[in-house]
Amino acid sequence: MEIIKKVILTLYAGLIVSMAYATFIVHQQGQQSANSVVYHTSWFFILWAIIAVVSLVFITKKKLWKRVHVFSIHLALCVILLGAGISWLTSFSGKIHLRSGIENDILLIEDDKERSTEKLPFTLKLDSFKVESYTGTYMPADFLSYVTYDKGGETESTTISMNNILKIDGYRIYQYSYDEDLKGSILSVYYDPVGTKVTYIGYILFFLSFLMTLLYKRESFIKAIKSVSRKETAVLFILLVLPVTASARTVPTINREKADRLGEMQIIYNGRKAPLNTLATDFLKKIYGKNSYKGLSPEQVIYGWLHKPELWKKEKMIKIKSTDLRQRFNIKEKYASLEDLFDGNVYKLSNLPREELNKKEVVELDEKVGLIIMVTQGELIKPLPKDVQPLSDAKVKAEILYNKISSTKILFIGNLIAGFIAFIMYILSIRNRNNTLVSISHKVIYAYSIISLLALTVLYVIRFYISGRIPMGNGYETMLFLSLCILLIGVIFCRFIPLLLQYGLLLSGFTLLVANLSDMNPQITSLMPVLNSSILCVHVSTIMISYALLSITFLNSLVTLVLYKFIPLNDRDGFFISSGNMSTLMLYPALFTLGVGIFLGAVWANISWGKYWSWDPKETWALITFMVYAVAVHAQSLPVFKKPVFYHTYMILAFLTLLMTYFGVNYVLGGMHSYA
Repeated sequence: MEIIKKVILTLYAGLIVSMAYATFIVHQQGQQSANSVVYHTSWFFILWAIIAVVSLVFITKKKLWKRVHVFSIHLALCVILLGAGISWLTSFSGKIHLRSGIENDILLIEDDKERSTEKLPFTLKLDSFKVESYTGTYMPADFLSYVTYDKGGETESTTISMNNILKIDGYRIYQYSYDEDLKGSILSVYYDPVGTKVTYIGYILFFLSFLMTLLYKRESFIKAIKSVSRKETAVLFILLVLPVTASARTVPTINREKADRLGEMQIIYNGRKAPLNTLATDFLKKIYGKNSYKGLSPEQVIYGWLHKPELWKKEKMIKIKSTDLRQRFNIKEKYASLEDLFDGNVYKLSNLPREELNKKEVVELDEKVGLIIMVTQGELIKPLPKDVQPLSDAKVKAEILYNKISSTKILFIGNLIAGFIAFIMYILSIRNRNNTLVSISHKVIYAYSIISLLALTVLYVIRFYISGRIPMGNGYETMLFLSLCILLIGVIFCRFIPLLLQYGLLLSGFTLLVANLSDMNPQITSLMPVLNSSILCVHVSTIMISYALLSITFLNSLVTLVLYKFIPLNDRDGFFISSGNMSTLMLYPALFTLGVGIFLGAVWANISWGKYWSWDPKETWALITFMVYAVAVHAQSLPVFKKPVFYHTYMILAFLTLLMTYFGVNYVLGGMHSYA
């Protein structure tokens, strides 16, 4: 049995390393290279098959079939692998190019740099093609191919669009692209009559089996709920960002009352209808980094630039983060005026060496100058066309309110400070010092947590109302939702599980901090057509919940390893048991939601892209994350995980895979999911 176990672990580790390596091949050489080197090779397929077979042998010898819920989980994973194997062996995909009025039945297949053709058992004819845009904008909302298909003399007309596929005898036909003259459409065709169905059966079996495991009274999860201790300690984290105010000086613009009325004027911005206040707010944040300039509102600032550019170009309001860049242009302050960036009529950035023009700080500064010039020339503001239905007054007022309160800077500072204080109070409560003060402080912090949670919820709901969609379309929105989930978990369960409120406040604060300090874009924009899917929203929200839970396990393990040496020897065993129970309480539902989230993503991909799995870096790293964390719940088979120091060290290192999944893929590897 020990030999079988070692074989499984070795192959399992090799599989994870292979997949991780392949994602970097995708980044450097493209998806086809990764497919030909790893994903679509025989050795990779055989490696999966050997792991499945050897695991089934191990499960049989251990008589795990007596524990139906555990056995069925592993059986579900084998069924999923079987479905994937069938898809790999029997499926094929390709593209068909249709021109208006011309029938075609030839499928072009591209498989790892090889090209071939396949005659389809039906013909397709494009009747017409249309790009639907969001109201009043040129931003695409959907791509529609109106086609007629002929199968054995029987003809039928239908429409193929994003997330609306055509099924013919096991063939699934998707909208892929189109010709620039709008007289041609490129459709993606995928044929997999058996593999997808088998895989879906595995998904359903996994969901039911894992749910049984969570509810089974003899499993670790339920035991942890019953035995969670109130003897845990804390870690201290704090980061303060102090606001800086600018000195006041009179600059030419309109008064505040007129500016507020101007802010309600409706325009086309970011591919959607919006009040001018939104553009003005984004403009000022981009140029100056704050919501106001010398006491002036965003509308007053943009009005001044529009009507008095010769005076405003002297204002030092263009923020230059790079010290080297400021020294290069002999600018002593952090902010420069537009005049500072010109030498007469010569734009100073144009004199930089060519190799420096693509540097981030140069591009960022050039964008700011470009925005100012667009405003002064009247190119940035695009009034709402007369034939377009305007937004309701309620939506306009809601968006202006959102723009004023949407900054999460106060919340992340408040959450971090509250989490810091909560930990101090918790330590004092353990040592029985000034229990009255501790009790009062806990109530105050709990009340603050409720207020912070309500504030986040209000922000999220208003954003939902303004955009007309569930806010899951970009990194800022997913981080906002993640912070909301973390804090919600802490507030709801802190009465039953000690330290959850402290963890919730700190992690929520750090999540909001990342959203504020990173390159995530808080602007509300229209969604890409392929992202308009209810399944996608459930997929993202489920994944975010799992990330929230895994973040808590990470912080819990970090706390344990940092402070366990300070615990008296006679209390150390109880401390480890308590922290282990805490981790188990988060880990099991985290694995469940992560697994379900991955499978929902596969279903959405099948509907949107034509394949339920394409080895995109994001989905690959999500799978790696699931596999790495899944090892930690096998303490019965792997006794090393019963050793507290090893277990918590492993949980800390495992968190690196989650960071890679969310941040590494988005900002390093790229791929189809890099927008998320």
